[in-house]
Amino acid sequence: MTIAPGASHLALMVYNIHPTMLVSFNEADKQDPSVIKGILQGTEELKGRTFTDRAIKLAGEKMFTTEEGERPDKADVLIILTDGRTNKDSEPYDVVNQPLRVGIFIFTD
Repeated sequence: MTIAPGASHLALMVYNIHPTMLVSFNEADKQDPSVIKGILQGTEELKGRTFTDRAIKLAGEKMFTTEEGERPDKADVLIILTDGRTNKDSEPYDVVNQPLRVGIFIFTD
């Protein structure tokens, strides 16, 4: 996959208790693997509990919207990397996943 303004676009979010958007699909100046690598390297390790549900909810409500650069004629892919299981107080994935209407596959080792 090629990440570039004229190719595939990437959006980036980090989360713990609170999800934070770092890059939107419409930020053409950040659609470059070396720029994304720099952003990731400059991101501090997040401490605290893990609320994956809040990240999924923000992705559906903000990240995958036309205002943030989502392109309706292109495939949407959401990859979630986490340091562990979501907090026991998290909302069920099937509830927060409604705006995205995607399947959730969980792989663990």
